[in-house]
Amino acid sequence: MPGLVKSCALDALYMLDMGTIQGLGLWIITGLVNDAKTVSLLSDPQIRVFLIPIVDVTLGARCSGAYFRWNVGPIFKTYPFIVHDTSSNHQPRYTLLSADFVTSIIHVQSIECAAFVSLPGSSCDACRTVDSAVAVVEKSAQQSFGKKSIDRLNHAQLEAKLSALSRQLKAEQIKKNNHWTSLKAARKREAAFTELFDLLSAHNVPGLPRLLSTAKNEGWGTQKTTQKSQLAIEGKYHARNYTEFDRDLAILMYELGGGATLYALNKAPVMLPSRFTIADERRTQNLRITVGDVKMIDILENIEILFRDAVVSETGPVLHTISQDEISGDGRLCYLEETDEIAGLCEHATSKLKTFQMGSDLTCIEEVVTAIRAGDIHVGKEYSVAAISRHAPTDYGAKPILILPTCKKGSWRSAAEILQKLVQAWKLSPHGEAKLGKLTGGRTRPGKCDVTCHTFRESPTPFPFAAAGHFTGADLFVGAGPIAGGGCFFVCIF
Repeated sequence: MPGLVKSCALDALYMLDMGTIQGLGLWIITGLVNDAKTVSLLSDPQIRVFLIPIVDVTLGARCSGAYFRWNVGPIFKTYPFIVHDTSSNHQPRYTLLSADFVTSIIHVQSIECAAFVSLPGSSCDACRTVDSAVAVVEKSAQQSFGKKSIDRLNHAQLEAKLSALSRQLKAEQIKKNNHWTSLKAARKREAAFTELFDLLSAHNVPGLPRLLSTAKNEGWGTQKTTQKSQLAIEGKYHARNYTEFDRDLAILMYELGGGATLYALNKAPVMLPSRFTIADERRTQNLRITVGDVKMIDILENIEILFRDAVVSETGPVLHTISQDEISGDGRLCYLEETDEIAGLCEHATSKLKTFQMGSDLTCIEEVVTAIRAGDIHVGKEYSVAAISRHAPTDYGAKPILILPTCKKGSWRSAAEILQKLVQAWKLSPHGEAKLGKLTGGRTRPGKCDVTCHTFRESPTPFPFAAAGHFTGADLFVGAGPIAGGGCFFVCIF
Protein backbone atom coordinates (compact mmCIF):
# COMPACT_ATOMS: atom_id res chain seq x y z
CA MET A 1 0.00 0.00 0.00
CA PRO A 2 2.79 2.57 0.81
CA GLY A 3 4.36 1.85 -2.56
CA LEU A 4 1.06 2.54 -4.31
CA VAL A 5 0.68 5.87 -2.45
CA LYS A 6 4.25 6.83 -3.37
CA SER A 7 3.60 6.02 -7.03
CA CYS A 8 0.39 8.10 -7.07
CA ALA A 9 2.19 11.01 -5.39
CA LEU A 10 4.93 11.00 -8.01
CA ASP A 11 2.32 10.95 -10.81
CA ALA A 12 0.53 13.90 -9.19
CA LEU A 13 3.73 15.93 -8.88
CA TYR A 14 4.54 15.38 -12.53
CA MET A 15 1.10 16.70 -13.46
CA LEU A 16 1.42 19.88 -11.34
CA ASP A 17 2.87 23.07 -12.70
CA MET A 18 5.81 24.88 -11.06
CA GLY A 19 3.67 27.42 -9.23
CA THR A 20 1.59 24.74 -7.52
CA ILE A 21 4.72 22.75 -6.58
CA GLN A 22 6.35 25.85 -5.07
CA GLY A 23 3.25 26.51 -3.05
CA LEU A 24 3.16 22.91 -1.83
CA GLY A 25 6.82 23.05 -0.83
CA LEU A 26 6.25 26.33 0.97
CA TRP A 27 3.39 24.79 2.91
CA ILE A 28 5.69 21.95 4.03
CA ILE A 29 8.57 24.26 5.00
CA THR A 30 6.39 26.73 6.85
CA GLY A 31 4.56 23.92 8.61
CA LEU A 32 1.19 24.51 7.04
CA VAL A 33 1.14 20.82 6.11
CA ASN A 34 1.78 19.00 9.33
CA ASP A 35 0.11 15.70 8.68
CA ALA A 36 2.62 12.96 9.62
CA LYS A 37 1.86 10.66 6.68
CA THR A 38 2.04 13.52 4.20
CA VAL A 39 5.33 14.80 5.58
CA SER A 40 6.79 11.26 5.53
CA LEU A 41 5.72 10.77 1.92
CA LEU A 42 7.07 14.11 0.82
CA SER A 43 10.38 13.44 2.62
CA ASP A 44 11.15 10.52 0.30
CA PRO A 45 14.35 11.22 -1.74
CA GLN A 46 12.59 10.59 -5.06
CA ILE A 47 9.91 13.16 -4.17
CA ARG A 48 12.24 15.65 -2.47
CA VAL A 49 14.06 16.17 -5.73
CA PHE A 50 11.07 18.25 -6.78
CA LEU A 51 11.29 20.26 -3.60
CA ILE A 52 15.01 21.19 -3.77
CA PRO A 53 14.48 24.06 -6.22
CA ILE A 54 11.63 25.26 -4.04
CA VAL A 55 13.85 25.22 -0.94
CA ASP A 56 16.70 26.93 -2.79
CA VAL A 57 14.30 29.68 -3.70
CA THR A 58 12.53 29.76 -0.36
CA LEU A 59 15.37 29.35 2.20
CA GLY A 60 18.50 30.08 0.16
CA ALA A 61 20.99 27.02 -0.15
CA ARG A 62 21.68 23.27 0.25
CA CYS A 63 24.36 21.64 2.49
CA SER A 64 27.61 21.23 0.57
CA GLY A 65 28.80 18.18 2.57
CA ALA A 66 32.48 17.75 3.59
CA TYR A 67 35.79 17.27 1.74
CA PHE A 68 38.71 15.14 3.00
CA ARG A 69 42.12 14.19 1.64
CA TRP A 70 42.56 10.44 1.37
CA ASN A 71 46.07 9.77 2.76
CA VAL A 72 46.20 5.98 2.47
CA GLY A 73 47.27 5.85 -1.16
CA PRO A 74 45.71 5.92 -4.61
CA ILE A 75 41.98 6.08 -4.11
CA PHE A 76 41.22 3.48 -6.75
CA LYS A 77 43.36 0.86 -4.95
CA THR A 78 43.00 1.86 -1.30
CA TYR A 79 39.46 3.19 -0.82
CA PRO A 80 36.93 0.49 0.17
CA PHE A 81 34.09 1.44 -2.17
CA ILE A 82 32.28 -1.77 -1.27
CA VAL A 83 31.37 -0.47 2.19
CA HIS A 84 28.82 1.86 0.55
CA ASP A 85 26.97 -1.05 -1.02
CA THR A 86 23.52 -1.60 0.42
CA SER A 87 24.38 -5.28 1.11
CA SER A 88 27.45 -4.40 3.21
CA ASN A 89 27.23 -4.93 6.94
CA HIS A 90 29.86 -2.25 7.59
CA GLN A 91 28.36 0.88 5.99
CA PRO A 92 29.94 4.07 7.38
CA ARG A 93 27.98 7.06 8.75
CA TYR A 94 28.40 8.96 5.52
CA THR A 95 27.70 8.75 1.80
CA LEU A 96 30.45 9.06 -0.78
CA LEU A 97 29.37 11.72 -3.26
CA SER A 98 32.51 11.83 -5.40
CA ALA A 99 36.20 11.00 -5.44
CA ASP A 100 38.98 12.84 -7.28
CA PHE A 101 41.53 10.23 -8.36
CA VAL A 102 44.09 12.95 -9.20
CA THR A 103 44.06 15.00 -6.01
CA SER A 104 42.93 12.12 -3.74
CA ILE A 105 40.04 14.26 -2.40
CA ILE A 106 36.78 12.58 -1.39
CA HIS A 107 33.46 14.41 -1.14
CA VAL A 108 31.14 12.93 1.51
CA GLN A 109 27.84 13.72 3.14
CA SER A 110 26.62 12.49 6.48
CA ILE A 111 23.62 10.18 6.46
CA GLU A 112 22.21 12.54 9.09
CA CYS A 113 22.74 15.62 6.90
CA ALA A 114 20.14 18.42 7.41
CA ALA A 115 20.24 19.06 3.64
CA PHE A 116 19.61 22.83 4.03
CA VAL A 117 21.88 25.55 5.37
CA SER A 118 21.44 29.26 5.80
CA LEU A 119 24.72 30.20 4.10
CA PRO A 120 25.52 29.03 0.61
CA GLY A 121 28.61 26.76 0.37
CA SER A 122 28.58 25.82 4.05
CA SER A 123 27.98 22.44 5.71
CA CYS A 124 25.52 21.35 8.28
CA ASP A 125 26.55 20.23 11.74
CA ALA A 126 26.23 16.54 10.84
CA CYS A 127 28.58 16.84 7.86
CA ARG A 128 31.10 18.91 9.80
CA THR A 129 31.45 16.10 12.40
CA VAL A 130 31.66 13.23 9.93
CA ASP A 131 35.50 13.30 10.04
CA SER A 132 35.54 10.65 12.78
CA ALA A 133 33.65 8.24 10.53
CA VAL A 134 36.08 8.92 7.67
CA ALA A 135 39.00 8.30 10.05
CA VAL A 136 37.57 4.89 10.96
CA VAL A 137 37.35 3.89 7.30
CA GLU A 138 40.84 5.27 6.64
CA LYS A 139 42.35 3.31 9.55
CA SER A 140 40.69 0.11 8.34
CA ALA A 141 42.09 0.68 4.85
CA GLN A 142 45.64 1.04 6.24
CA GLN A 143 45.55 -2.23 8.15
CA SER A 144 46.28 -5.70 6.89
CA PHE A 145 43.38 -7.73 5.64
CA GLY A 146 43.75 -10.08 8.62
CA LYS A 147 40.44 -11.74 9.44
CA LYS A 148 38.29 -8.97 8.02
CA SER A 149 35.31 -9.86 5.89
CA ILE A 150 35.41 -9.16 2.17
CA ASP A 151 32.79 -6.34 2.40
CA ARG A 152 35.34 -4.19 4.32
CA LEU A 153 38.40 -4.59 2.08
CA ASN A 154 39.78 -2.27 -0.56
CA HIS A 155 41.35 -3.35 -3.83
CA ALA A 156 44.90 -3.52 -2.44
CA GLN A 157 43.77 -5.58 0.56
CA LEU A 158 41.90 -7.94 -1.71
CA GLU A 159 45.01 -8.36 -3.86
CA ALA A 160 47.14 -9.08 -0.78
CA LYS A 161 44.62 -11.58 0.54
CA LEU A 162 44.41 -13.29 -2.85
CA SER A 163 48.19 -13.51 -3.02
CA ALA A 164 48.42 -14.93 0.52
CA LEU A 165 45.71 -17.48 -0.14
CA SER A 166 47.38 -18.45 -3.41
CA ARG A 167 50.68 -19.04 -1.63
CA GLN A 168 48.94 -21.02 1.07
CA LEU A 169 47.13 -23.10 -1.51
CA LYS A 170 50.37 -23.72 -3.38
CA ALA A 171 52.12 -24.72 -0.16
CA GLU A 172 49.33 -27.11 0.67
CA GLN A 173 49.51 -28.58 -2.81
CA ILE A 174 53.29 -28.98 -2.51
CA LYS A 175 52.85 -30.51 0.93
CA LYS A 176 50.29 -32.90 -0.45
CA ASN A 177 52.57 -33.78 -3.35
CA ASN A 178 55.47 -34.27 -0.94
CA HIS A 179 53.36 -36.59 1.17
CA TRP A 180 52.48 -38.63 -1.87
CA THR A 181 56.10 -38.65 -3.01
CA SER A 182 57.29 -39.66 0.46
CA LEU A 183 54.70 -42.39 0.67
CA LYS A 184 55.69 -43.70 -2.73
CA ALA A 185 59.39 -43.61 -1.80
CA ALA A 186 58.67 -45.31 1.53
CA ARG A 187 56.79 -48.11 -0.17
CA LYS A 188 59.62 -48.53 -2.66
CA ARG A 189 62.21 -48.68 0.12
CA GLU A 190 60.09 -51.12 2.08
CA ALA A 191 59.93 -53.41 -0.93
CA ALA A 192 63.72 -53.15 -1.37
CA PHE A 193 64.35 -53.93 2.30
CA THR A 194 61.96 -56.88 2.14
CA GLU A 195 63.82 -58.24 -0.89
CA LEU A 196 67.19 -57.87 0.87
CA PHE A 197 65.92 -59.46 4.07
CA ASP A 198 64.43 -62.41 2.19
CA LEU A 199 67.73 -62.92 0.35
CA LEU A 200 69.86 -62.81 3.51
CA SER A 201 67.53 -65.08 5.46
CA ALA A 202 67.37 -67.70 2.72
CA HIS A 203 71.11 -67.98 1.97
CA ASN A 204 74.45 -68.13 3.78
CA VAL A 205 76.14 -65.06 2.37
CA PRO A 206 79.95 -65.46 2.54
CA GLY A 207 81.58 -62.69 4.56
CA LEU A 208 78.25 -61.08 5.39
CA PRO A 209 79.55 -58.91 8.30
CA ARG A 210 82.29 -57.47 6.09
CA LEU A 211 79.85 -56.97 3.22
CA LEU A 212 77.48 -54.98 5.43
CA SER A 213 80.40 -53.00 6.83
CA THR A 214 81.49 -52.12 3.30
CA ALA A 215 77.93 -51.11 2.43
CA LYS A 216 77.87 -48.78 5.42
CA ASN A 217 81.29 -47.23 4.80
CA GLU A 218 80.77 -46.72 1.06
CA GLY A 219 77.14 -45.58 1.34
CA TRP A 220 75.53 -48.36 -0.70
CA GLY A 221 71.81 -48.27 -1.19
CA THR A 222 69.52 -51.18 -0.47
CA GLN A 223 69.41 -52.22 -4.11
CA LYS A 224 73.20 -52.27 -4.48
CA THR A 225 73.58 -54.19 -1.21
CA THR A 226 71.13 -56.77 -2.55
CA GLN A 227 73.09 -57.05 -5.80
CA LYS A 228 76.41 -57.47 -3.98
CA SER A 229 74.88 -60.08 -1.67
CA GLN A 230 73.64 -62.05 -4.68
CA LEU A 231 77.11 -61.87 -6.26
CA ALA A 232 78.67 -63.05 -2.99
CA ILE A 233 76.31 -66.03 -2.91
CA GLU A 234 77.34 -66.89 -6.48
CA GLY A 235 81.02 -66.57 -5.54
CA LYS A 236 81.60 -63.55 -7.78
CA TYR A 237 82.18 -60.98 -5.03
CA HIS A 238 84.42 -61.19 -1.96
CA ALA A 239 84.41 -58.51 0.74
CA ARG A 240 88.07 -58.17 1.72
CA ASN A 241 87.91 -55.42 4.32
CA TYR A 242 89.20 -57.84 6.96
CA THR A 243 89.29 -56.64 10.52
CA GLU A 244 92.16 -57.22 12.94
CA PHE A 245 90.12 -59.98 14.57
CA ASP A 246 89.65 -61.72 11.19
CA ARG A 247 93.39 -61.64 10.51
CA ASP A 248 94.31 -62.81 14.01
CA LEU A 249 91.80 -65.66 13.81
CA ALA A 250 93.12 -66.68 10.39
CA ILE A 251 96.69 -66.70 11.70
CA LEU A 252 95.63 -68.82 14.67
CA MET A 253 93.80 -71.30 12.45
CA TYR A 254 96.82 -71.51 10.18
CA GLU A 255 99.20 -72.12 13.06
CA LEU A 256 96.95 -74.75 14.67
CA GLY A 257 95.45 -76.51 11.66
CA GLY A 258 97.76 -75.67 8.80
CA GLY A 259 97.04 -74.55 5.28
CA ALA A 260 94.23 -77.05 4.63
CA THR A 261 92.22 -75.79 7.61
CA LEU A 262 92.66 -72.17 6.60
CA TYR A 263 91.71 -72.97 3.00
CA ALA A 264 88.47 -74.62 4.16
CA LEU A 265 87.62 -71.63 6.37
CA ASN A 266 88.38 -69.28 3.49
CA LYS A 267 85.76 -71.05 1.35
CA ALA A 268 83.25 -71.33 4.21
CA PRO A 269 80.59 -68.65 4.91
CA VAL A 270 82.89 -67.08 7.55
CA MET A 271 85.35 -66.49 4.70
CA LEU A 272 88.53 -65.93 6.71
CA PRO A 273 91.54 -64.38 4.90
CA SER A 274 93.58 -66.74 2.77
CA ARG A 275 97.16 -67.78 3.52
CA PHE A 276 98.48 -65.32 0.97
CA THR A 277 96.48 -62.47 2.54
CA ILE A 278 97.98 -63.01 6.00
CA ALA A 279 101.49 -63.83 4.78
CA ASP A 280 102.86 -60.30 5.20
CA GLU A 281 101.21 -59.87 8.57
CA ARG A 282 102.51 -63.21 9.80
CA ARG A 283 105.96 -62.26 8.62
CA THR A 284 105.70 -58.93 10.44
CA GLN A 285 104.28 -60.27 13.68
CA ASN A 286 106.15 -63.56 13.75
CA LEU A 287 109.14 -63.17 16.06
CA ARG A 288 112.41 -64.70 14.96
CA ILE A 289 113.43 -67.83 16.85
CA THR A 290 117.17 -67.99 17.32
CA VAL A 291 118.82 -71.03 15.79
CA GLY A 292 122.27 -71.89 17.16
CA ASP A 293 124.28 -68.98 18.54
CA VAL A 294 122.52 -65.77 19.56
CA LYS A 295 122.67 -63.36 16.63
CA MET A 296 122.31 -59.60 16.91
CA ILE A 297 120.20 -59.51 13.75
CA ASP A 298 117.54 -61.71 15.38
CA ILE A 299 117.36 -59.46 18.45
CA LEU A 300 117.30 -56.25 16.37
CA GLU A 301 114.47 -57.53 14.20
CA ASN A 302 112.40 -58.56 17.21
CA ILE A 303 112.95 -55.12 18.79
CA GLU A 304 111.76 -53.47 15.58
CA ILE A 305 108.65 -55.68 15.36
CA LEU A 306 107.61 -55.10 18.98
CA PHE A 307 108.63 -51.47 19.57
CA ARG A 308 108.36 -49.66 16.25
CA ASP A 309 104.75 -48.66 16.98
CA ALA A 310 105.42 -47.77 20.62
CA VAL A 311 104.40 -44.18 21.42
CA VAL A 312 106.88 -41.96 23.23
CA SER A 313 105.54 -40.71 26.55
CA GLU A 314 104.42 -37.08 26.80
CA THR A 315 107.22 -36.50 29.32
CA GLY A 316 109.82 -37.95 26.96
CA PRO A 317 111.76 -41.24 27.00
CA VAL A 318 111.18 -43.56 29.96
CA LEU A 319 113.27 -46.16 31.72
CA HIS A 320 113.27 -49.85 30.78
CA THR A 321 114.05 -53.12 32.51
CA ILE A 322 115.39 -56.25 30.83
CA SER A 323 114.49 -59.66 32.24
CA GLN A 324 115.58 -63.18 31.23
CA ASP A 325 114.38 -66.61 32.29
CA GLU A 326 113.51 -70.04 30.93
CA ILE A 327 110.08 -71.41 30.06
CA SER A 328 109.21 -75.04 29.36
CA GLY A 329 108.64 -76.32 25.84
CA ASP A 330 107.44 -79.52 24.20
CA GLY A 331 110.97 -80.68 23.22
CA ARG A 332 110.61 -81.18 19.48
CA LEU A 333 112.14 -79.86 16.32
CA CYS A 334 110.38 -77.61 13.85
CA TYR A 335 110.98 -76.24 10.39
CA LEU A 336 111.22 -72.47 9.81
CA GLU A 337 109.91 -71.88 6.32
CA GLU A 338 111.11 -68.28 6.19
CA THR A 339 114.79 -69.16 6.72
CA ASP A 340 114.74 -72.85 5.60
CA GLU A 341 116.24 -73.87 8.95
CA ILE A 342 115.71 -76.55 11.57
CA ALA A 343 114.80 -74.99 14.93
CA GLY A 344 114.56 -76.54 18.40
CA LEU A 345 118.22 -77.55 18.91
CA CYS A 346 120.14 -76.19 21.90
CA GLU A 347 122.74 -73.44 21.62
CA HIS A 348 125.61 -75.97 21.58
CA ALA A 349 124.58 -77.35 18.20
CA THR A 350 126.54 -74.62 16.45
CA SER A 351 129.86 -76.21 17.36
CA LYS A 352 128.76 -79.68 16.21
CA LEU A 353 126.87 -78.94 12.98
CA LYS A 354 128.00 -77.20 9.83
CA THR A 355 124.62 -75.73 8.99
CA PHE A 356 121.02 -75.73 10.11
CA GLN A 357 119.54 -75.14 6.68
CA MET A 358 117.66 -77.96 5.04
CA GLY A 359 118.73 -77.31 1.49
CA SER A 360 117.59 -79.55 -1.35
CA ASP A 361 118.34 -82.93 0.24
CA LEU A 362 118.24 -84.74 3.61
CA THR A 363 121.92 -84.36 4.50
CA CYS A 364 121.25 -81.86 7.27
CA ILE A 365 118.55 -84.12 8.79
CA GLU A 366 120.96 -87.07 8.85
CA GLU A 367 123.66 -85.03 10.61
CA VAL A 368 121.17 -83.75 13.23
CA VAL A 369 119.86 -87.22 14.00
CA THR A 370 123.39 -88.66 14.29
CA ALA A 371 124.54 -85.88 16.68
CA ILE A 372 121.44 -86.18 18.88
CA ARG A 373 121.86 -89.98 19.20
CA ALA A 374 125.53 -89.53 20.07
CA GLY A 375 124.62 -87.03 22.82
CA ASP A 376 126.72 -84.25 21.29
CA ILE A 377 123.73 -81.94 20.93
CA HIS A 378 120.32 -81.82 22.54
CA VAL A 379 116.79 -80.97 21.65
CA GLY A 380 115.90 -77.95 23.75
CA LYS A 381 113.19 -78.79 26.25
CA GLU A 382 113.11 -75.21 27.49
CA TYR A 383 113.32 -71.79 25.88
CA SER A 384 115.45 -68.98 27.22
CA VAL A 385 113.36 -65.86 26.80
CA ALA A 386 114.58 -62.28 27.27
CA ALA A 387 112.02 -59.49 27.50
CA ILE A 388 112.02 -55.72 27.94
CA SER A 389 109.35 -53.85 29.88
CA ARG A 390 108.71 -50.09 29.92
CA HIS A 391 108.31 -48.01 33.08
CA ALA A 392 105.36 -46.09 31.62
CA PRO A 393 101.63 -45.74 32.40
CA THR A 394 100.76 -47.47 29.11
CA ASP A 395 102.22 -50.30 27.08
CA TYR A 396 104.25 -51.48 30.07
CA GLY A 397 104.00 -55.22 29.43
CA ALA A 398 107.13 -57.29 28.93
CA LYS A 399 107.89 -57.90 25.24
CA PRO A 400 110.20 -60.80 24.28
CA ILE A 401 113.14 -59.86 22.10
CA LEU A 402 114.97 -63.22 22.30
CA ILE A 403 113.62 -66.79 21.99
CA LEU A 404 116.40 -69.38 22.27
CA PRO A 405 115.96 -73.16 22.69
CA THR A 406 118.29 -74.33 25.46
CA CYS A 407 119.33 -77.43 27.36
CA LYS A 408 120.50 -75.36 30.36
CA LYS A 409 123.96 -76.88 30.20
CA GLY A 410 125.79 -73.70 29.26
CA SER A 411 128.32 -71.71 31.35
CA TRP A 412 127.86 -68.34 33.02
CA ARG A 413 130.26 -66.82 30.51
CA SER A 414 128.01 -67.69 27.55
CA ALA A 415 125.01 -66.41 29.51
CA ALA A 416 126.84 -63.13 30.23
CA GLU A 417 127.70 -62.84 26.54
CA ILE A 418 124.02 -63.22 25.64
CA LEU A 419 123.06 -60.52 28.14
CA GLN A 420 125.66 -58.16 26.68
CA LYS A 421 124.27 -58.74 23.21
CA LEU A 422 120.79 -57.89 24.45
CA VAL A 423 122.01 -54.63 26.02
CA GLN A 424 124.00 -53.64 22.95
CA ALA A 425 121.12 -54.50 20.62
CA TRP A 426 118.83 -52.13 22.57
CA LYS A 427 121.42 -49.36 22.25
CA LEU A 428 121.97 -49.92 18.54
CA SER A 429 118.33 -50.26 17.47
CA PRO A 430 116.66 -47.03 16.23
CA HIS A 431 113.52 -48.28 17.96
CA GLY A 432 115.30 -48.84 21.27
CA GLU A 433 117.25 -46.46 23.45
CA ALA A 434 117.39 -43.62 20.91
CA LYS A 435 113.60 -43.50 20.66
CA LEU A 436 112.15 -44.85 23.91
CA GLY A 437 114.82 -44.55 26.62
CA LYS A 438 117.66 -46.37 28.38
CA LEU A 439 117.86 -49.70 30.10
CA THR A 440 118.19 -48.98 33.82
CA GLY A 441 118.00 -52.42 35.39
CA GLY A 442 117.91 -56.11 34.85
CA ARG A 443 116.49 -59.18 36.51
CA THR A 444 118.46 -62.28 35.66
CA ARG A 445 120.59 -64.98 37.25
CA PRO A 446 123.78 -64.22 39.27
CA GLY A 447 127.08 -64.56 37.48
CA LYS A 448 126.12 -63.06 34.15
CA CYS A 449 124.37 -60.25 36.07
CA ASP A 450 127.56 -59.53 38.01
CA VAL A 451 129.59 -59.30 34.82
CA THR A 452 127.10 -56.89 33.23
CA CYS A 453 125.82 -54.87 36.17
CA HIS A 454 128.73 -54.72 38.68
CA THR A 455 131.60 -53.19 36.76
CA PHE A 456 131.59 -49.63 38.16
CA ARG A 457 131.09 -48.09 41.59
CA GLU A 458 128.53 -45.29 41.37
CA SER A 459 129.33 -41.97 42.98
CA PRO A 460 127.08 -41.33 46.00
CA THR A 461 126.27 -37.82 44.78
CA PRO A 462 123.47 -38.28 42.17
CA PHE A 463 119.94 -39.30 43.09
CA PRO A 464 118.91 -41.92 44.17
CA PHE A 465 122.27 -42.93 45.58
CA ALA A 466 122.62 -39.71 47.53
CA ALA A 467 119.26 -40.40 49.22
CA ALA A 468 119.53 -44.16 49.84
CA GLY A 469 123.21 -45.00 49.45
CA HIS A 470 123.78 -45.16 53.18
CA PHE A 471 121.24 -48.00 53.63
CA THR A 472 122.70 -51.25 54.88
CA GLY A 473 123.10 -53.71 52.03
CA ALA A 474 122.73 -51.12 49.29
CA ASP A 475 124.60 -52.12 46.13
CA LEU A 476 126.51 -49.17 44.70
CA PHE A 477 128.03 -51.12 41.81
CA VAL A 478 126.42 -50.67 38.39
CA GLY A 479 127.13 -51.45 34.79
CA ALA A 480 127.68 -49.07 31.88
CA GLY A 481 124.73 -46.84 31.27
CA PRO A 482 124.33 -46.98 34.32
CA ILE A 483 122.49 -50.29 34.61
CA ALA A 484 121.80 -52.03 37.90
CA GLY A 485 121.35 -55.72 38.58
CA GLY A 486 118.23 -57.55 39.72
CA GLY A 487 119.52 -57.91 43.28
CA CYS A 488 120.18 -54.18 43.56
CA PHE A 489 118.01 -52.14 45.89
CA PHE A 490 117.74 -49.35 43.35
CA VAL A 491 115.89 -51.48 40.79
CA CYS A 492 112.73 -50.88 42.80
CA ILE A 493 113.39 -47.13 42.84
CA PHE A 494 113.95 -46.91 39.12
